[in-house]
Amino acid sequence: MSADRRLLGVLALFSLSLLLLAPGSATAYVGPGAGLELVPHFWTLTAIAAVAVCAVLLWPITALIRWLRAAKPGRPEESVSEAQTTDAEATTGDGDPASP
Repeated sequence: MSADRRLLGVLALFSLSLLLLAPGSATAYVGPGAGLELVPHFWTLTAIAAVAVCAVLLWPITALIRWLRAAKPGRPEESVSEAQTTDAEATTGDGDPASP
């Protein structure tokens, strides 16, 4: 008789745990819009994190390139090239203003 009581207690505990763990009916409906709204925010945060990681990883390389460029001996000062002049400043090869 003791085995029957023990089995009955185990069955009662098992059925009670199933009853408590089973999902109940939903009290409100949440449509697919809430989930779809999170997708662009997720990708935005992922892109921001990727750009931040790339910036941190590439910073030593860009600093090294700047340092190497500045360390070149006899490098002339940067000046305005002809491509950067405006149309009003542009001249022909003999010093005369260019005709439009």
